[in-house]
Amino acid sequence: MVWLGGFLSSLNKTAVNKGFPVFVAPVRDGFGASNAAVSFIFSLARAESGPTGPIAGWFIDRFGPRRALWVGALMSGGGFLSLGYTTSLWAFGVLYLLVVTAGANLGFSYALSTLMNNWFYRRKALAMSVFQAVDSLLPAVLVGVVALAIAAWSWQTTAKIMGFVLLLVILPLSCFITDAPERMGLTMDGDPPGGAQAPSAPHRNKASSGAAGWRRGGPPGAMRGAGLGKTRAG
Repeated sequence: MVWLGGFLSSLNKTAVNKGFPVFVAPVRDGFGASNAAVSFIFSLARAESGPTGPIAGWFIDRFGPRRALWVGALMSGGGFLSLGYTTSLWAFGVLYLLVVTAGANLGFSYALSTLMNNWFYRRKALAMSVFQAVDSLLPAVLVGVVALAIAAWSWQTTAKIMGFVLLLVILPLSCFITDAPERMGLTMDGDPPGGAQAPSAPHRNKASSGAAGWRRGGPPGAMRGAGLGKTRAG
Protein backbone atom coordinates (compact mmCIF):
# COMPACT_ATOMS: atom_id res chain seq x y z
CA MET A 1 0.00 0.00 0.00
CA VAL A 2 2.85 2.41 0.79
CA TRP A 3 4.65 2.13 -2.54
CA LEU A 4 1.47 2.03 -4.60
CA GLY A 5 -0.09 4.92 -2.70
CA GLY A 6 3.08 7.00 -3.02
CA PHE A 7 3.27 6.35 -6.76
CA LEU A 8 -0.37 7.30 -7.34
CA SER A 9 0.00 10.42 -5.23
CA SER A 10 3.16 11.42 -7.12
CA LEU A 11 1.31 11.37 -10.45
CA ASN A 12 -1.41 13.58 -9.05
CA LYS A 13 1.09 15.91 -7.38
CA THR A 14 2.99 16.28 -10.66
CA ALA A 15 -0.18 17.41 -12.40
CA VAL A 16 -1.91 19.49 -9.73
CA ASN A 17 0.58 20.66 -7.11
CA LYS A 18 4.20 20.64 -8.26
CA GLY A 19 3.39 21.06 -11.93
CA PHE A 20 1.19 24.15 -11.78
CA PRO A 21 4.07 26.74 -11.96
CA VAL A 22 5.01 25.58 -15.46
CA PHE A 23 1.44 26.27 -16.60
CA VAL A 24 1.25 29.87 -15.34
CA ALA A 25 3.05 31.63 -18.19
CA PRO A 26 1.56 29.54 -21.03
CA VAL A 27 -1.99 29.93 -19.65
CA ARG A 28 -1.46 33.67 -19.19
CA ASP A 29 -0.20 34.09 -22.75
CA GLY A 30 -2.82 31.78 -24.21
CA PHE A 31 -5.72 33.74 -22.75
CA GLY A 32 -4.06 37.15 -22.86
CA ALA A 33 -4.58 37.47 -19.11
CA SER A 34 -2.49 39.15 -16.43
CA ASN A 35 -0.10 37.41 -14.06
CA ALA A 36 -2.33 38.46 -11.18
CA ALA A 37 -5.44 36.82 -12.64
CA VAL A 38 -3.73 33.50 -13.37
CA SER A 39 -1.86 33.45 -10.07
CA PHE A 40 -5.11 34.17 -8.23
CA ILE A 41 -6.66 31.00 -9.64
CA PHE A 42 -3.74 28.85 -8.53
CA SER A 43 -3.69 30.57 -5.13
CA LEU A 44 -7.36 29.75 -4.58
CA ALA A 45 -6.62 26.14 -5.51
CA ARG A 46 -4.01 25.89 -2.75
CA ALA A 47 -6.51 27.25 -0.21
CA GLU A 48 -9.34 25.00 -1.34
CA SER A 49 -8.30 22.05 0.83
CA GLY A 50 -9.76 23.78 3.90
CA PRO A 51 -13.39 24.07 2.76
CA THR A 52 -13.37 20.68 1.01
CA GLY A 53 -11.88 18.84 4.01
CA PRO A 54 -15.11 18.08 5.91
CA ILE A 55 -16.86 16.90 2.73
CA ALA A 56 -13.93 14.66 1.84
CA GLY A 57 -13.85 13.27 5.37
CA TRP A 58 -17.55 12.41 5.26
CA PHE A 59 -17.17 10.71 1.87
CA ILE A 60 -14.16 8.64 2.98
CA ASP A 61 -15.87 7.57 6.21
CA ARG A 62 -18.92 6.47 4.25
CA PHE A 63 -17.36 4.88 1.17
CA GLY A 64 -13.72 4.19 2.03
CA PRO A 65 -10.37 5.43 0.66
CA ARG A 66 -10.41 3.30 -2.50
CA ARG A 67 -13.69 4.71 -3.78
CA ALA A 68 -12.56 8.21 -2.84
CA LEU A 69 -9.35 7.63 -4.81
CA TRP A 70 -11.33 6.40 -7.79
CA VAL A 71 -13.68 9.40 -7.75
CA GLY A 72 -10.79 11.80 -7.19
CA ALA A 73 -8.80 10.37 -10.09
CA LEU A 74 -11.85 10.53 -12.33
CA MET A 75 -12.38 14.19 -11.43
CA SER A 76 -8.71 15.18 -11.74
CA GLY A 77 -8.10 13.24 -14.95
CA GLY A 78 -11.36 14.30 -16.56
CA GLY A 79 -10.77 17.87 -15.42
CA PHE A 80 -7.31 18.05 -16.99
CA LEU A 81 -8.69 16.54 -20.17
CA SER A 82 -11.37 19.24 -20.23
CA LEU A 83 -8.86 22.02 -19.51
CA GLY A 84 -7.32 21.39 -22.92
CA TYR A 85 -10.57 22.49 -24.55
CA THR A 86 -11.19 25.68 -22.57
CA THR A 87 -11.32 28.95 -24.52
CA SER A 88 -11.52 31.49 -21.69
CA LEU A 89 -9.79 32.11 -18.39
CA TRP A 90 -12.98 31.92 -16.36
CA ALA A 91 -13.78 28.46 -17.77
CA PHE A 92 -10.24 27.39 -17.00
CA GLY A 93 -10.59 28.68 -13.43
CA VAL A 94 -13.93 26.96 -12.82
CA LEU A 95 -12.67 23.61 -14.08
CA TYR A 96 -9.37 23.82 -12.25
CA LEU A 97 -10.91 24.83 -8.93
CA LEU A 98 -14.17 22.86 -8.83
CA VAL A 99 -13.13 19.70 -10.65
CA VAL A 100 -9.36 19.21 -10.79
CA THR A 101 -8.41 20.53 -7.36
CA ALA A 102 -11.49 19.18 -5.59
CA GLY A 103 -10.79 15.74 -7.05
CA ALA A 104 -7.13 15.91 -6.04
CA ASN A 105 -8.02 16.83 -2.47
CA LEU A 106 -10.60 14.08 -2.14
CA GLY A 107 -8.78 11.25 -3.84
CA PHE A 108 -5.18 11.92 -2.88
CA SER A 109 -4.62 14.39 -0.04
CA TYR A 110 -7.25 12.86 2.24
CA ALA A 111 -7.93 9.35 0.94
CA LEU A 112 -4.31 8.21 0.80
CA SER A 113 -3.53 9.68 4.23
CA THR A 114 -6.48 7.74 5.61
CA LEU A 115 -5.22 4.62 3.88
CA MET A 116 -1.82 4.88 5.59
CA ASN A 117 -3.50 5.36 8.97
CA ASN A 118 -5.73 2.36 8.38
CA TRP A 119 -2.80 0.08 7.62
CA PHE A 120 -0.12 1.12 10.10
CA TYR A 121 0.24 1.81 13.80
CA ARG A 122 3.61 0.64 15.18
CA ARG A 123 5.37 1.40 11.90
CA LYS A 124 3.30 4.43 10.94
CA ALA A 125 6.26 6.85 11.02
CA LEU A 126 8.28 4.65 8.67
CA ALA A 127 5.30 4.09 6.38
CA MET A 128 4.50 7.80 6.14
CA SER A 129 8.16 8.64 5.56
CA VAL A 130 8.47 6.18 2.69
CA PHE A 131 5.14 7.37 1.28
CA GLN A 132 6.30 10.99 1.33
CA ALA A 133 9.66 10.06 -0.21
CA VAL A 134 8.03 8.33 -3.18
CA ASP A 135 5.43 11.08 -3.36
CA SER A 136 8.12 13.76 -3.65
CA LEU A 137 10.80 12.01 -5.71
CA LEU A 138 8.87 11.30 -8.90
CA PRO A 139 7.48 14.84 -9.38
CA ALA A 140 11.05 16.17 -9.28
CA VAL A 141 11.61 14.29 -12.54
CA LEU A 142 8.15 14.43 -14.07
CA VAL A 143 7.66 18.19 -13.75
CA GLY A 144 10.59 18.67 -16.11
CA VAL A 145 8.91 16.34 -18.58
CA VAL A 146 5.72 18.40 -18.34
CA ALA A 147 7.67 21.61 -19.04
CA LEU A 148 9.30 20.06 -22.10
CA ALA A 149 5.92 18.87 -23.35
CA ILE A 150 4.47 22.36 -23.04
CA ALA A 151 7.42 23.82 -24.93
CA ALA A 152 7.20 21.18 -27.67
CA TRP A 153 3.44 21.24 -28.17
CA SER A 154 1.22 23.56 -26.11
CA TRP A 155 -0.25 23.72 -22.64
CA GLN A 156 -3.63 22.55 -23.98
CA THR A 157 -2.17 19.43 -25.57
CA THR A 158 -0.10 18.73 -22.47
CA ALA A 159 -3.17 19.08 -20.24
CA LYS A 160 -5.02 16.56 -22.39
CA ILE A 161 -2.13 14.10 -22.19
CA MET A 162 -1.94 14.50 -18.42
CA GLY A 163 -5.66 13.86 -18.18
CA PHE A 164 -5.35 10.65 -20.17
CA VAL A 165 -2.39 9.52 -18.03
CA LEU A 166 -4.29 10.11 -14.80
CA LEU A 167 -7.32 8.23 -16.08
CA LEU A 168 -5.51 5.33 -17.75
CA VAL A 169 -2.94 4.75 -14.99
CA ILE A 170 -4.55 5.68 -11.68
CA LEU A 171 -8.03 4.27 -12.26
CA PRO A 172 -6.85 0.70 -13.01
CA LEU A 173 -4.23 0.74 -10.24
CA SER A 174 -6.78 1.94 -7.70
CA CYS A 175 -8.39 -1.50 -7.96
CA PHE A 176 -5.36 -2.88 -6.07
CA ILE A 177 -5.95 -0.55 -3.11
CA THR A 178 -7.42 -2.25 -0.04
CA ASP A 179 -9.15 0.05 2.42
CA ALA A 180 -8.08 -1.81 5.56
CA PRO A 181 -5.94 -4.87 6.39
CA GLU A 182 -8.90 -6.80 7.81
CA ARG A 183 -10.21 -7.25 4.28
CA MET A 184 -7.11 -9.31 3.56
CA GLY A 185 -7.31 -11.30 6.78
CA LEU A 186 -4.60 -9.20 8.45
CA THR A 187 -4.36 -6.65 11.22
CA MET A 188 -2.51 -3.33 11.31
CA ASP A 189 1.13 -3.32 10.16
CA GLY A 190 0.37 -6.47 8.15
CA ASP A 191 0.35 -8.68 11.25
CA PRO A 192 -1.65 -11.91 11.08
CA PRO A 193 -4.72 -12.19 13.34
CA GLY A 194 -3.60 -12.79 16.90
CA GLY A 195 -0.18 -11.23 16.26
CA ALA A 196 1.12 -7.92 17.49
CA GLN A 197 -1.68 -5.45 18.07
CA ALA A 198 -1.93 -1.71 18.50
CA PRO A 199 -2.17 -0.24 22.03
CA SER A 200 -5.45 0.30 23.82
CA ALA A 201 -8.28 2.51 22.66
CA PRO A 202 -7.24 5.92 24.12
CA HIS A 203 -4.27 6.00 21.72
CA ARG A 204 -6.29 5.30 18.60
CA ASN A 205 -7.85 7.97 16.45
CA LYS A 206 -10.54 5.67 15.10
CA ALA A 207 -13.92 4.77 16.53
CA SER A 208 -12.65 1.78 18.48
CA SER A 209 -14.33 3.03 21.64
CA GLY A 210 -17.69 2.03 20.21
CA ALA A 211 -19.49 -1.25 20.61
CA ALA A 212 -17.22 -3.14 18.24
CA GLY A 213 -14.13 -1.87 20.07
CA TRP A 214 -15.43 -2.90 23.47
CA ARG A 215 -16.47 -6.35 22.23
CA ARG A 216 -12.91 -6.89 21.06
CA GLY A 217 -11.15 -5.37 24.06
CA GLY A 218 -13.49 -5.98 27.02
CA PRO A 219 -15.06 -3.41 29.35
CA PRO A 220 -13.18 -0.21 30.18
CA GLY A 221 -12.44 -1.21 33.74
CA ALA A 222 -10.85 -4.44 32.67
CA MET A 223 -8.69 -2.62 30.16
CA ARG A 224 -7.39 -0.22 32.77
CA GLY A 225 -6.87 -2.87 35.36
CA ALA A 226 -5.18 -5.52 33.32
CA GLY A 227 -3.62 -3.35 30.63
CA LEU A 228 -4.47 -5.96 28.07
CA GLY A 229 -7.29 -4.27 26.14
CA LYS A 230 -7.09 -4.49 22.41
CA THR A 231 -8.65 -2.31 19.80
CA ARG A 232 -9.91 -3.31 16.47
CA ALA A 233 -6.86 -3.29 14.24
CA GLY A 234 -7.94 -1.16 11.38
